[in-house]
Amino acid sequence: MLRNLFKITSKINKYRPIILRRYIFTTKNNHSPVRTGISLAFGKYLLLTNIASSGVLMLLGDICRQEIEYQEKKIPQRYDYGRLTRMFLVGLALGPIHHYFYVWIAKVMPDRSMWTITKKIMLDQLVMSPICIVVFFYGMGILESKPIPKCNEEIKNKYMGVYLMDWCVWPPTQFINFYYIPVKYQVFYINAVAVLYNIFLSYFKHKDINYKALSPIARCVSTTRHTKSPIRSGITLAFGKYLLLTNTISSGVLMLVGDICQQEIEYRQNKLPQRYDFGRMSRMFTVGFALGPFHHYFYIWLAKVLPARNVVTVMKKILIDQFIMGPICIVAFFYSMSALEMKPMVKWNEEVKNKFVEVYVMDWCVWPPTQFINFYYVPVKYQVFYINFITMLYNVFLSYIKHREEAQETARKLMLIDKKV
Repeated sequence: MLRNLFKITSKINKYRPIILRRYIFTTKNNHSPVRTGISLAFGKYLLLTNIASSGVLMLLGDICRQEIEYQEKKIPQRYDYGRLTRMFLVGLALGPIHHYFYVWIAKVMPDRSMWTITKKIMLDQLVMSPICIVVFFYGMGILESKPIPKCNEEIKNKYMGVYLMDWCVWPPTQFINFYYIPVKYQVFYINAVAVLYNIFLSYFKHKDINYKALSPIARCVSTTRHTKSPIRSGITLAFGKYLLLTNTISSGVLMLVGDICQQEIEYRQNKLPQRYDFGRMSRMFTVGFALGPFHHYFYIWLAKVLPARNVVTVMKKILIDQFIMGPICIVAFFYSMSALEMKPMVKWNEEVKNKFVEVYVMDWCVWPPTQFINFYYVPVKYQVFYINFITMLYNVFLSYIKHREEAQETARKLMLIDKKV
């Protein structure tokens, strides 16, 4: 009996931090304002959250687009508040459509098999996407006080361009959404990804407006007053003289952010004994930091070798990226992480062998449409930063694949503790 008591005591001491963490998590944090707010936002007030996020992130996309146009001296003032208001209102109007669509599709097709996800993606592309495009252009046209014939003409001229971009962006995005994201977070995830897509949508909507007839006062303001601003000077230096440093730091920081998000998910699923593993975060940051210069020189070289921006050249760049850059980065990531974890070389090869195909398949889902936008629209000096920004979401998946076995083992131990304690 004493021997059994000693065994139980030693096991409790071994897992004391985990037990303490679980006690704190289940008693103290349940009443925290942040946790309560998130529970309400994605529970009782889910419809309101989806509507508000849709409007705010549509507004944010247009703010980014107007800033680009202002820097390029295409608009006479930094922000057109009427245009911002219209984009915000149309985003609000699209929120309920997205909300009820995703709730309905989850009820009709609750399974997460590949065949079900393919059906969901096709339903989204062939039904939801055309509806949203038409609602967007009609909504913007009505708020601009355009007659219906003008709205019809605009849709006729611009619909196909937007719909083709939809096929580049949303199928891989929706694959991640339908396969990994819980239903209550799906609209928010789509709205977050749509911030970048909304920049394109705002460009396409307003590209035929003539802003060239600037007044002399507007020209003077745009060329003298703002050129000496510290923010503008900082951006110029970051994406000019110190471009390599910017790309390296952003690569490390956004790899770190991706891992922080994944650790938060694992912690809430009781797969981590504590909220953050700082050693793991340091390793992810270091590997991201190391990959930064590699991306930097690759995109500069690619721009020199294939400088044109036509569709054929862009497709060549995408294929080079997928067949050369993609595999190299995957292997470099797993080897570097294993080296920092002090694993023997045999373990490095075993991990790459077990996980390479899964990550590479996801690469083909995410990066071709992302790189199409990158190579076709984004200036060379911003391409690595754009990729690093998109990678922040991709890094959540990468961190999940890398640390999946550890998380499952921790979850198993926690379940054993629940049964014994």
